[in-house]
Amino acid sequence: MDKKKRTKILGGIVAVLLLGIAVFFGGFRVTSVKVEGNTAHTDKEIKKMVLQGSLASNTILVRFLNPSEKTKDDQFIQKVWIERTSSHKLTIHVREKELIGYTKFLDGYLYFDKEGIVQVSTTKELKNIPFIEGLGQKKVQVGQKLSGLTDEILGMLLSATKMMESSEQHPDRIVIENGALTMYFSEIEVKLGTEKNISDKISKMLGILPQLEGMQGVLDLQNVDSTTETIVFKKSETQKSTEENQNE
Repeated sequence: MDKKKRTKILGGIVAVLLLGIAVFFGGFRVTSVKVEGNTAHTDKEIKKMVLQGSLASNTILVRFLNPSEKTKDDQFIQKVWIERTSSHKLTIHVREKELIGYTKFLDGYLYFDKEGIVQVSTTKELKNIPFIEGLGQKKVQVGQKLSGLTDEILGMLLSATKMMESSEQHPDRIVIENGALTMYFSEIEVKLGTEKNISDKISKMLGILPQLEGMQGVLDLQNVDSTTETIVFKKSETQKSTEENQNE
């Protein structure tokens, strides 16, 4: 085979390889990334953490990334994985640590799980995780249990948060005093009392709160159970005064 013919064949091979590379990178180029399961971080922050390096631009090669390694030092994230949903689209799935509440401590906040164990210490406040007052904790570190969280209190908090997960109602804060719970929703104070019939109380509360939108006062559910028909809502003096002025 002469040199000219050999050069022509090699040129053809190189051209085919270059075409194949162009098709591979162009045909599987990432054009859309969806993020699911994140509340502690924005979509932009998750993408920045996970999609690092040249492999992140290709939906085939992206499977060689190790997103869990890239997020292992993040306090809020438990697990991250990437799903290829089409030739150009990815979905980043985020599983965050299960946190049921947080409380203020010194200049920051302590987030705890269903066992009352502190999982996160940060200055960041998260949405839809209730702020708890009245725990009276002293010195505590990540990995330790908050001293003010008894089994009864934890049971009530867990029941409340689970029932409110699919609801649009989220308390601004929860106050614990003498083993009793009080929730605050804007200008509405809801007295839930002790753990007795807590599920019935939460269920009644979620049904009533939408009817009290824009009002001020105290909703007393301390002695409520599944058979209770009459619920007491005591309007605040400000609310009464406002209504009287409107009726004049």
